[in-house]
Amino acid sequence: MIDEHDPFASDPALDMYDALNGYRTPPEPSRYEPQWLERYRKAQRGRVARLDAIARGYLAEAEHARTAAKTCDPAATPAAYRALTQRRAMGPRIMVIYRTQANPNYLDLTLDPSERVVGSIFSPRPDLFNYHAVGLAHVATPGAWLSTWSGLSSHANLMRNLPAVTVPTLVVCAMADQDIFISDAQAAFAASGAADKRLEFIEGADHFIRASGSRARPDDPRPRMMKLLVEWAHERFAP
Repeated sequence: MIDEHDPFASDPALDMYDALNGYRTPPEPSRYEPQWLERYRKAQRGRVARLDAIARGYLAEAEHARTAAKTCDPAATPAAYRALTQRRAMGPRIMVIYRTQANPNYLDLTLDPSERVVGSIFSPRPDLFNYHAVGLAHVATPGAWLSTWSGLSSHANLMRNLPAVTVPTLVVCAMADQDIFISDAQAAFAASGAADKRLEFIEGADHFIRASGSRARPDDPRPRMMKLLVEWAHERFAP
């Protein structure tokens, strides 16, 4: 993205859906070179920083309006200005965040190898779904962006917070998940501060624990997951 107001404005050299960078039309897998991925990830971090700045600007704008609405002298302030500040004080502008289907892991199965197939949790064609009206963090308040979605500003940071979690912990990874990968589960397990912790994998299951991937079985994987959860909880918490 080179213009946050135009979903079609992009730098071709940093477009994961450009054939010159290794993209191939699904279901054919893509292949991205390490040097390109390094530049791409750096550009993604830069974009997040720009979005953070936009969010903070919107919040500051709303705070300014709230202060003005509280401190203005009604007798000396035009009615139109009072109305404007009161309306602007109600809340910040809403952010529209385009093209969040932007993880090369969706298409390059050599990155963090697993049982997954090409595609994202939304679509087998993330290159097209990237422009859909629905998507992760597509519409958010500035506060929601900063507190939940921003990888730079959010306090919802699993790796930073897990060491303080000391209750018994079970980490379960679906091996065909297209959005949470095996390395993510392994990192969460390693970061956990629990003395009693366990890491388990569900074969042939996608993000929603439906049968999927290169090792999908005829059976529904959800009962296997529930059996694991119930037995683990029963061992620790049954009266």
